[in-house]
Amino acid sequence: MALGPITKRKLGIPTLLILLAPALLLSIPLATSPAHSSPSTKPLHFYLHYTLIPPSVGGVSTKYIMDTDQTFQNVKNTDFKGIGQPKIQIDWYLYPNFAGPVTFSGAWQVIVFVNSTALHPATWGLQFWEKRPQGSIVWDSGALSPDVKGGPSGNPGYVDVPIFGYTLTAEITHTFNSGNTLEFEITINSGSTTAVTVWYDSPFYPSHAIFPSTESAKPELIRTLDANTTAREVFFTFWREEQRKVVVSAEVTDPFGGYDIYKVTATITDSANRSVITNQPMNRILGDRFSFTTLYEIVWSYPENALQGKYRINITVIDNNGKFNFEMFGTYEPYLEFSTTLFSIGIQFPIRFIIQDNRGLALPGARLTLLSNGLAVEGGITDSEGKLDLTVFTGPFTVQVSWYGTLVADRGISITNASTFTIRTAVYYPQFNFISNAGEPINRAMIFVTAPNGTNIRLPFLTDAKGAITLPRHPAGEYGFLTFWEGVLVADAKVNVTNDGPYSIRTQIYNLAVDVTDNSGAQLQGVQVVVSSGGRVFDFGITGRTGQANFSLPAGSYGVSTYYSGSYWLNYIVNTTHIDVAVSADNAISIPLSNVPPPIYVTIGFWLIAIPILLTAVFILLRRRRFRA
Repeated sequence: MALGPITKRKLGIPTLLILLAPALLLSIPLATSPAHSSPSTKPLHFYLHYTLIPPSVGGVSTKYIMDTDQTFQNVKNTDFKGIGQPKIQIDWYLYPNFAGPVTFSGAWQVIVFVNSTALHPATWGLQFWEKRPQGSIVWDSGALSPDVKGGPSGNPGYVDVPIFGYTLTAEITHTFNSGNTLEFEITINSGSTTAVTVWYDSPFYPSHAIFPSTESAKPELIRTLDANTTAREVFFTFWREEQRKVVVSAEVTDPFGGYDIYKVTATITDSANRSVITNQPMNRILGDRFSFTTLYEIVWSYPENALQGKYRINITVIDNNGKFNFEMFGTYEPYLEFSTTLFSIGIQFPIRFIIQDNRGLALPGARLTLLSNGLAVEGGITDSEGKLDLTVFTGPFTVQVSWYGTLVADRGISITNASTFTIRTAVYYPQFNFISNAGEPINRAMIFVTAPNGTNIRLPFLTDAKGAITLPRHPAGEYGFLTFWEGVLVADAKVNVTNDGPYSIRTQIYNLAVDVTDNSGAQLQGVQVVVSSGGRVFDFGITGRTGQANFSLPAGSYGVSTYYSGSYWLNYIVNTTHIDVAVSADNAISIPLSNVPPPIYVTIGFWLIAIPILLTAVFILLRRRRFRA
């Protein structure tokens, strides 16, 4: 519930009123909170007043008027119905009259504070009229039985000794004509046995009506004039000081009259979006409290070094309801209206920018920013042909082009007339070759690339058979490369790209040559060599005619095992040899097989030859001894 208005105003209230405050607060309608306002209508509050100087309104001279002003008086704040009278009726008139046409559509509410001499049921009535200044009726709502909220707990709509707030609501739509007034009559029938007092026009009991309005105070026309009050939209810095003035004129309309306009402010921002004046109150030049259109004005004297370019004027209009809402809720919404217009300082020309990569090909999707004195004043994205058309003021500028979030061009230009600028950027097609420590290409290495702006380009790249990757159309700058081969990080390198390359990235992949020999130092062909790491086979090979097997290995610790099987003099020979080796550079190791070949005298072939020879020798020796005998 919107409890703010009464809560804030209860300071200094007599003790009895403080005790009755909860009952009073129940009467405040939800419509007073900005959170419940409609985007198409605004709940406008009109306070019920008693004036000592009665105006002529609706064909009568009356002291009972309503308007959006919250200035209250303490001369007369009540109307009284004594015992013996069945009811009390009071009529209030909108004054000033409608200054322009306006439609009220939705829940029309009247909030009124009432008390009696005893608890008693009451019948409530409302009736609305539109009347011309002479008093003739244009429209009559007829007698209404409104929905009534408020009153004693358990007896809503009753009157009682304490002062209670009551909200009377009726759903109505009507459009009022300019120059006419709104009259409404409230009727309270509590019977003739009780007296009734109606309270209003005080900060303690601010009886008022709330009408959902489609119109309110708003800026309609904004013009810029020069120092000679001549309308113009282009101003110049080479003018004399007394001529360097922008006069901002704003016509503000309000269907309730100029008195309802609380404040009109102006903000001017330059082409770099800097405020040169901020929320500066404008001066009322023409119009009065009855005017539908009120003219406001402000003058901005600009310096000779003012930034050339487009300037934006933002006019804000706040009415009396906005003032009240800000005091209660800290926001002018929804009771403020905006309007903007543009003017320029300097002459503009059409400028075409053609953005190309380093090979002279169109660069679509590049971001171009035009700066003046270090401040961004214009910019955009190039089209599919690498073109961007801008309308730019004369003067010196800096052109900056970004590609993939990286600055690829930064050059100065001077604009004096319609021109075309072709800008070649530092966007290249760099090639990167990944090689081992010995300079051999690394195939199918997994490459993670970090762009100059710190982002990952994509995941991952794989090198081709030549150990290369290419990044087409990428900006100059420092690139980072995490290189993995066979699941092992073999390089963490940075390369500063300034052309297409190629750039070589040397990795921590080393050559390990394994020489396998027999126990006499002779090379052995056909020996299986297995390289393992961390319990898994990393690579394997077979020695060639030179007895050597070669391996490309990332830096680390490995186990090298050789497996030999063969025959020697009819003996089947098997050998398994294992050594550990640390790889941190290109290296060659020799692995001799201790039992290859074995001693000849332990071979079957040897004995197959030796035994017949021995037997023959024994036979001959024995025959010689027999002959001698």
